[in-house]
Amino acid sequence: MKKILVIGSTVADIHIHLDQLPTLEEDVNIQYQKMTLGGCAFNVASVIADLGVPCTLFSPVGKGIYGDFILNESENAKVRPCLRSEEENGCCYCLIDRDGNRTFMSVHGAEYHFKEEWFKELDVTPYDLIYVCGLEIEEETGKYIIDFLKKNTGKYICYAPGGRIAELPVAKNEETMQACSLLHLNRREALAYLEKLHDPAENAREAAQKLNGRYHCDVVITDGAKEVVSCENGELCAYPVRPVKQRNSTGAGDAHCAAILACRAKGETLAEAVRHANEVSAKVVMSDSSGKD
Repeated sequence: MKKILVIGSTVADIHIHLDQLPTLEEDVNIQYQKMTLGGCAFNVASVIADLGVPCTLFSPVGKGIYGDFILNESENAKVRPCLRSEEENGCCYCLIDRDGNRTFMSVHGAEYHFKEEWFKELDVTPYDLIYVCGLEIEEETGKYIIDFLKKNTGKYICYAPGGRIAELPVAKNEETMQACSLLHLNRREALAYLEKLHDPAENAREAAQKLNGRYHCDVVITDGAKEVVSCENGELCAYPVRPVKQRNSTGAGDAHCAAILACRAKGETLAEAVRHANEVSAKVVMSDSSGKD
């Protein structure tokens, strides 16, 4: 079976559940909070491991209370970050309202900063597929990730730009997307980026076709409870999403992306992989990551 290299952050996620996001100067009481392991790369690697595909979590852990938390909590996890940093770790505050919508506020630390020597020491031979997140690309040290990807375009590279795609420097995004084999993003991200490129799209279907034509890579765009669309070699496909009761959408996009990679590693077509990924992400949306019923 093919092996996957997952590049990105492992984060201490502080989930804060509340009825609704507070307005300016409003004083609110939260329902409850809990700190858990998270981060796009950790979420992706965990789902890949759950689906029985071998992977390596190429992710740094630093010092401080959040770094210590990650090391302790990952002791019994199916995947464990393999890099160590002398820098202090940050964290991510996840505000989750009663409808399961989430807002992130991140303090970036060691978990987002990669060193050039780590990539020089990495033996990429065992890996057929590579995942990378855009949040790390945004950092100054993201240039080392981009250089690594450009040297390994023979691999199946999946790029998930994330919610800050429109804030990422266009030059960095362009370099990364030109190197990737699969671009995975949601409708809001796709439309925002095309708007930044002054080539707007009306909907996810049009966006998928434009991105596929521009970067000549597979494109998958999710849209919450609506259909998922893909575009491969100019061919557009749409896949219905099973209606579910949303409890918490945190990590649903990561799970969808991870399932596609795991299925591709098993030899499935893109269409087969997307259908399986829809089921995996539906289970995540129906769960409560806080562990509270």
